[in-house]
Amino acid sequence: MAIHYSPNISKEGLVLQLDAANPKSYTGAGTTWYDTSGNGNHFSILATAYNSSGPKYMDFNGSYGCAKKTNSDLSLTGTSVTCVCWSRIKNSTSEWRTLFRGLSNGEDHQVIIQSGAWTIGMYDNVNSTGFNSCGFSQQSIPGYDTGRWNMLVWRWVNVVNQYNTYEFCYNDTPSSTRGYISSTNARFKSGVCSIGAYNNNVQTDPSNASQYWGDIAHISLYNRRLGDDELLRYFQGMRGRFGI
Repeated sequence: MAIHYSPNISKEGLVLQLDAANPKSYTGAGTTWYDTSGNGNHFSILATAYNSSGPKYMDFNGSYGCAKKTNSDLSLTGTSVTCVCWSRIKNSTSEWRTLFRGLSNGEDHQVIIQSGAWTIGMYDNVNSTGFNSCGFSQQSIPGYDTGRWNMLVWRWVNVVNQYNTYEFCYNDTPSSTRGYISSTNARFKSGVCSIGAYNNNVQTDPSNASQYWGDIAHISLYNRRLGDDELLRYFQGMRGRFGI
């Protein structure tokens, strides 16, 4: 079956798109994971992170580092943001699990799961409020412990109005908010230096990392809040690749 790398995916506001199966994003070898959004936001990886099995993905479970921005943070400060990530989260509570984190533009973990627990949220270093829970457990994600892939979605807005500041949903149910944070401390207020782990305050060395997230096949970041209909098209366009 042919893989369609970005079917029905909106390009409006797309800032970053990394896809382990798209040869324009990763050739199957080398240490650069290329951004196919057109913005040149490439990330460095260890070549050993690449796994060619199944839908093809990057293994960020602890042995093969993470992805790091090749020069300075990808800046999304001061905007509404959407993250779409096809992933299998590390099935362990032995440490924090960080999806991505800033460095130069602020050191928030915009998505993180608690050490010793399963609760998803964010860690606010900029305003020093620490872990902010969205009230949703990793264990409630479909097939979280079976190796199933899921399309995980986070949406942020900077001002609380008709939306929460931080919202989480998954797969073909974008209108069902699974977890949320209404505090402005949880807004997306810093850039992104690392994907798939905590960057250990090192900008460019992908081997210098901790708090590993798990497997990531595809991740996109937008500088706007994607609507439910857009997310449904996103899911329907890619679900076959992941056997859903």
